[in-house]
Amino acid sequence: MSYLLFLIRTAALKLLALAAFTVLFFVNDIHLMSIFTGLLVGAGVLWVADGIDHGIIALRERK
Repeated sequence: MSYLLFLIRTAALKLLALAAFTVLFFVNDIHLMSIFTGLLVGAGVLWVADGIDHGIIALRERK
């Protein structure tokens, strides 16, 4: 169950990052670009933190 939740959260973060990147690519408004850059960076940080957390849980279960 934990792995399924990890996959769902990872997919949601990837979609958020894709949406933010798409807006950054097609929009020329500096304010929107700064907002979506923040979303893109936040999604990346959460994605990495979630992967580290999942890796720690997997290592604990292995022992």
